Amino acid sequence: MPQQFGSIVNHIQAHSKQPEPSIERGLTRYMWSDRYAYFINSISKDGKTIIIERPLRGRTDNNGMSESQNYSYARNPDAKEITLRFRYGAWWEVATCPDRIRRYHEMKAYKNPNYKPVKTVYWKKWSVGFHGMSEYFDYSF
Repeated sequence: MPQQFGSIVNHIQAHSKQPEPSIERGLTRYMWSDRYAYFINSISKDGKTIIIERPLRGRTDNNGMSESQNYSYARNPDAKEITLRFRYGAWWEVATCPDRIRRYHEMKAYKNPNYKPVKTVYWKKWSVGFHGMSEYFDYSF
């Protein structure tokens, strides 16, 4: 049986029953022991595709490097939009292949007509919660 390490709080929150995505609440991405807040910009009619972005964040407490952290969030006009899709029981980021890798495969295909290039879209699984926006930085790592 594989062992899980990291934050038990993040693990429990990420695997608990989630409400439907809501633009008002935003979402939290759970990492190993950190959490990242995101605004939800739009939700598809079927609720299986959302577009999100990272906010500008600032600490509002004076606790320094502690476990008690409070943040304020504001829209970032330069933020990159990220598309997430719900498939196979989880949320996945729709990401494109970096240009340098795509160009490499295009050159290989040009030189060899039988070459089968890799996909230019790939999926990255995200562990998310729709209970609201929460930011947390674990200073112990």
